[in-house]
Amino acid sequence: MNEVIFIIVIVVIVIFSIVFMTIKERHKSQQMIQRRWNQDPSSYYEPNERNLIESSHYLFTLLEKEGNINHATWQDLDLFDVYKKINLTYSKFGEDILYTSLKAIDINPSSSPLINEEWQLYLTNHMDERAKIQYRLNQLGKKIKTNSLYRYFLEDTSIKMVLSSSFIKLFASLPILSCILMIFSPVIGIGLFIASIFLMLFFI
Repeated sequence: MNEVIFIIVIVVIVIFSIVFMTIKERHKSQQMIQRRWNQDPSSYYEPNERNLIESSHYLFTLLEKEGNINHATWQDLDLFDVYKKINLTYSKFGEDILYTSLKAIDINPSSSPLINEEWQLYLTNHMDERAKIQYRLNQLGKKIKTNSLYRYFLEDTSIKMVLSSSFIKLFASLPILSCILMIFSPVIGIGLFIASIFLMLFFI
């Protein structure tokens, strides 16, 4: 009986800690986003251009497009400095798309697959919606290795997608399985539960 109570207390503490950390991190991220609205992005973040060049190559391949600006013109116009000053993105995917859109500057931007002026205007006039989207994108972060993902989609992924889907389903079911195991083997159940929580925190 004491062992069961101990396990319940541990589970409650773990859940409470996760909820508290999530709320705290959300509030911190929302404040950070609001503070940066009127700041120059280059003052607090330095993007990696070598990585962005590789990313734009993969994006152009996926879109079956080509860049309109060569390396010499890019350097002469200091377009990377321009990029750094307008890089208000909050995810690595956003960074890649913004950089690629500058490489694909067109005299007719309405036809660009990377630019949606109607959507940009909507976000400009609806700051609350923009803040919510920025928060979600900030959760994706800029540490993700997008180039690996681009290579993944450029290859034959039919088998990989099935394996990935199965892995995700198994991964998501771990907390439920651990709770069931607690009935038959409390020690193993609580161990699996704590392990699944740490795995989710690590990957998320």
